Amino acid sequence: MANNHERFPDPFPTNAERRDRAERSLWEILGRLYRRRRFILAFTGGVAVLAVVISLLIDNWYRAETRLMLPARSGAGLVSAAVLDNLPTAAKSILGGASGDYARYLTVLTSRSIYEAVVDSFDLVRVYETHESKTPRPDAVRILQDNAEFLLDDEYEFLTVAVTDTDPQRAANLANFFVRKLNEINAQLSAQSARNFRVFVEDRYNKTVAELDSVMQAGRAFQEKYGVLDLPKQGEQFFEYMAQLRLAAIQAEGEYETLLSQFGPQHSLVQGAREAARAANRKYQGALAGREQLLPVPRQALPEVSVGYLELERERLILATLLEYIRPVLEEARFDEERTVEAVQVVDVAVPPARKAGPRRSVICIAATLSAFLLAVLFALAHTWWQRHHAYFAHRLREAADEAAPAPSDPPSSEPVTSA
Repeated sequence: MANNHERFPDPFPTNAERRDRAERSLWEILGRLYRRRRFILAFTGGVAVLAVVISLLIDNWYRAETRLMLPARSGAGLVSAAVLDNLPTAAKSILGGASGDYARYLTVLTSRSIYEAVVDSFDLVRVYETHESKTPRPDAVRILQDNAEFLLDDEYEFLTVAVTDTDPQRAANLANFFVRKLNEINAQLSAQSARNFRVFVEDRYNKTVAELDSVMQAGRAFQEKYGVLDLPKQGEQFFEYMAQLRLAAIQAEGEYETLLSQFGPQHSLVQGAREAARAANRKYQGALAGREQLLPVPRQALPEVSVGYLELERERLILATLLEYIRPVLEEARFDEERTVEAVQVVDVAVPPARKAGPRRSVICIAATLSAFLLAVLFALAHTWWQRHHAYFAHRLREAADEAAPAPSDPPSSEPVTSA
């Protein structure tokens, strides 16, 4: 009965029975491990010694860093800023602002061209021993990408270029070379951008000058045709003059009517007043017909002349305003094309580090020893479990193989086959 109870345990054990079973299982496991203690200790100790030996054979790695920041505006930049003070906001956004952007520099630093330049300059294919691979240069570039690090400090706004290498001097040289290459590529890109911008602004400036010349020529032709130099001033003076002519004509007509009523039409004074009134009216009508030099434009053509004059004046003012803004932008673009732009300033030049950055041999040894101990324990438990159950599994496998075997085929019949 006891054996049956152990083979088929109670499905509803009490708390005491659960504790007893857990305690027996724990001591059973500890017993198995105790029987395998020599193997566990030997395997763990062997791996620990091997880890120490391997960690001592690993080369030391050194990390060299250089710290960079954006350059301050130079004296020329201050002059440029003074030139651009009167520019609109759009023009200031193009030429003003900071002299660089860390996002732009990170793009340059992580570009394939700069990595390949570093690999070629320091013969990293030989240093990283990738010359025997099918793609030695790309493999060296990938290793360099793993060893190089570019960190941007958001709080203090500086950029750090760090390179890790087995040679401390080479690590410092690599970090400094990255910075030199960054300034070189940025200068090329800035010169190209400045050249393209200068060509664009210069072309727009020349077109504006040509358009203004055309407007000025059209204005001269307009003046020669209509005799209008300054329509607002001429118009004001003309209308004042016309008022005076009209007033003189009215006064002459009034004097004529007065004399006519007093002396009759045959009197010499009346005849003189009549001629004076006619002369005043002729002068007034002549001015209305455009025969007056002050504004030699007929009254009927005055609206058309006014519209034409205003259109020419509007175009002249627009083009003159454009030239006022484009000219300093053009000068700034020419200046930017000629000057050398420095991407970043070096705050701390990379020097050969005195202390290694890795590997952390103690961590390697401890991790390897713990891993070996766990593997040995798992192997000991698995091996003991297999020794206890392998016969059962072998028996079940044989039964499964017998059930899957094909049935023996029936012997062939010896009776002759007759055709229907």
